[in-house]
Amino acid sequence: MTKLKILALFVSISVIMGACGSSVEKETSEWNKNKARVESLSKEYPILKDALAQDLARAQEAFDKASEIADEKEKIKAMQEANSLIEEKDRSQGTFEVKFRLIYPIHKVLNFKKAVKQTESSFTDLETIEDSYFTEKTVYFLKGAEEKIQKAKAFSSEGYTSDTEFLKAMEALTDELKETNNKLISYHEEYEGKKKADRMAAKEKMDSVKAQSEPAHVHASDDHSSSKEIAKIKCSKCGTMHDASATKCSSCGAILKSK
Repeated sequence: MTKLKILALFVSISVIMGACGSSVEKETSEWNKNKARVESLSKEYPILKDALAQDLARAQEAFDKASEIADEKEKIKAMQEANSLIEEKDRSQGTFEVKFRLIYPIHKVLNFKKAVKQTESSFTDLETIEDSYFTEKTVYFLKGAEEKIQKAKAFSSEGYTSDTEFLKAMEALTDELKETNNKLISYHEEYEGKKKADRMAAKEKMDSVKAQSEPAHVHASDDHSSSKEIAKIKCSKCGTMHDASATKCSSCGAILKSK
């Protein structure tokens, strides 16, 4: 199966998955935004002007044909397919990534832009971790990420003689950014795990100290029975029980003597 056939298959699957909740108006709005983005990228990377113009022309033809379809569902489906040729979002809804989709220059550029954005976001997340967890290892990761981000932002077509050569360099930088981003995410997850473990350990220690500081619990019934033994006195003659303060048996009149 050729790359183009695989791309077409991917687009078809993606369109079906993204069909729910869409409309002609929504797809038209998406088209206008995508088209404007391509035009903006052509100005940002002059060396790709012709290549991006071809991508846009291919998508424009597909969108124009889609607009002529009478059946609304089929029209939406065709519009989505046209949009997928020049858009930033992944129609697979994040379930998988097909590298063959990146055969067009526009997708390579958008993939690069996405990698820069994601790495910057991960950089910010790591930059704001609590001071008590901010170590030399944290500084190492941040420094490395900052260098990659600055390299990506300074990346231009200067010194390149062809769009093919430029796109190849862009793809290599994209891979570097993705690798850096994955490292930042893994380190941040490690930080979150350690912070959670420390919280649990602190709670267990607090509960232990609290338990040790509380007095031993005395059972109410034991305390009550003990009080009863102290508070009562038995007549030695007839066996009648009396309060400890009594001096004479109420039953037989005998004098009560405390033991």
